[in-house]
Amino acid sequence: MEAFEYRGRVIYSTALDAPMLVAGCRLGRGGNSAMTVPALVDGLLPFGRHHVTLDDVRAAFVDDPAFGTSRSRSVIWEHFERANELLQTVVTVHAAWIGGSYTTDKVNPRDIDVVHVVDADDRVARSDPERRIVESFDRRVVDPLTGHLVPEHGLLVDSFVVDWAPHLPPVTTNLEYQRYAGTRGYWDDWWMRRRSGSKKDPPKRGDAIPARGYLEVQFSAYA
Repeated sequence: MEAFEYRGRVIYSTALDAPMLVAGCRLGRGGNSAMTVPALVDGLLPFGRHHVTLDDVRAAFVDDPAFGTSRSRSVIWEHFERANELLQTVVTVHAAWIGGSYTTDKVNPRDIDVVHVVDADDRVARSDPERRIVESFDRRVVDPLTGHLVPEHGLLVDSFVVDWAPHLPPVTTNLEYQRYAGTRGYWDDWWMRRRSGSKKDPPKRGDAIPARGYLEVQFSAYA
């Protein structure tokens, strides 16, 4: 069993060694119409949203020989799979948008950045305990060891949730759709940005220019 240190904690090489949140779940594999992950350009995905399968993502960013020396990628991937399994047991998940350093040539990323698109009506109809689990993908808590804000679910997945709502007129009074459209646009813009300096540097106008891509994996069909 291999382990490495992350944010002051020891993380084991298999997610089975971490506390189980929900058991007995099946992982959606995504649709069959996806394309393979495009080749990186200067270490980043090319511009755009690229529709792929989970198997494609694993092949490109876990199993690829370029990451053969990585100590974190396979561990993070197991946490990502568990996050997908967990969320799909409590709400309809339409898609996952994947970005951040995990989809770059960085050998040892610290986590994987994911936005899950879920069905807004289904989320509202769920029980309080189920909605609480969905909320754990958005809610942040303070890590007592580092003082950093981390997702409440405790996995190595920097997660956020977007509530999908259909476009129904009149749009001016359809607040659910307005909220969905604004949040979706925010994340689409965010995942295409390329930081020119370090995280500690103040943001510049150039940092907001769309200059990179991200991945989309589909789960349940929109209906």
